[in-house]
Amino acid sequence: DERDPAEENAVELHADITALAPLVRASRNLHSALQHARDMLPEAEELIVYRDRAYQIERMADLAYQDAQNTLGFTTALQAEAQATAGHQMARSAHRLNLLAAFFFPLATFSAIFGVNLTHGFEEAMPPFPFLALIGVSIACGFVLKSFIDLKDPPSPSKQDKDR
Repeated sequence: DERDPAEENAVELHADITALAPLVRASRNLHSALQHARDMLPEAEELIVYRDRAYQIERMADLAYQDAQNTLGFTTALQAEAQATAGHQMARSAHRLNLLAAFFFPLATFSAIFGVNLTHGFEEAMPPFPFLALIGVSIACGFVLKSFIDLKDPPSPSKQDKDR
């Protein structure tokens, strides 16, 4: 039967392979035994029919076994690709989180050092401007840190494959 490898799972395929392995060995041994019997009794015409039928059974069992193994390999490759894609998405999400942290880290640091309420005497000198200067310097420092982190953008799996 035709199966879609994307819908298969490893447990089902392993069960198929485990069930087919003895069938392949038994059919191969049956064909070998009938061939040996045919060599020993060349006048027995019915052995030719049995031997040929045993060969057909052996071939069908071997094809089913190989198909199950190939499907298992393909399913494994699909799952590995899905995991690589998910890993890349997680790396991109972590990178974006690092960018946000780098952007807001100076703001939080300067606010903690100087205090948001600015009780250092700066509040007397043109009231909103020292606070706005603190915000502006923090944002500028955030952009600088963001640019350093943004230079190290993790490569995607497809870019890594092209480099090989």
